[in-house]
Amino acid sequence: MLVATIALALLGLNGQKPPFDVRASDTGLLQNKAVQQELKLSTDQITRINAAEDAYRAEAKRTHSWDSDREHVAVTKCLNASQLKRLREISMQNSGPIVLIVDFVAERIGAGPARQKQIMGVFNSSINEQLKPMEKQIDKMVDEEMKSAGGDPKEIERHSDAIEQKASKISESVDHDDFVKKAAQKILGTLTPSEKKAWQDLQGTPFPLEQLKDRGAAN
Repeated sequence: MLVATIALALLGLNGQKPPFDVRASDTGLLQNKAVQQELKLSTDQITRINAAEDAYRAEAKRTHSWDSDREHVAVTKCLNASQLKRLREISMQNSGPIVLIVDFVAERIGAGPARQKQIMGVFNSSINEQLKPMEKQIDKMVDEEMKSAGGDPKEIERHSDAIEQKASKISESVDHDDFVKKAAQKILGTLTPSEKKAWQDLQGTPFPLEQLKDRGAAN
């Protein structure tokens, strides 16, 4: 317990959640050369960032304890306030509106617990609606397989295996990432003017997101 307390103190947590910009920043983006240039990171900063990341991962592996807040605190200590703010802005842009289902991000745009439930409801409803055609296709396939099996236990077992394989193929044929993107866009449509303005402010000046495809570009 003492070791854990000391570790928290060294990370600047002391039982408290880190500042918003720290929690909301994707520190993995710091490995991208375009982000490093945007933040105007010095060679010394990049070295310290990599060392902090390596040290955190080694400790987390040793203790079998992974905590994104602790990792973010350890790494973002290498940034100044303006660099951290810009990293958070780029992180929000890269995540897109789906990040608004995260409670502390929703709170930042002025969405209280009730609004957070509404936002999550909109997201889930959109996903469920998009899944309906796939579910109908699977249900139809299952009915056909069971009819073919008749009442023979061996045939039912054989067809059950076929059902599992076919259901998996049907699921794999669907673009689940696209479902999420469309559901995330639905969230934007539910935002109030003040929430939308706060969301835009969190993203800051547009960053060319196509440059984030290769996170290892700086290595």
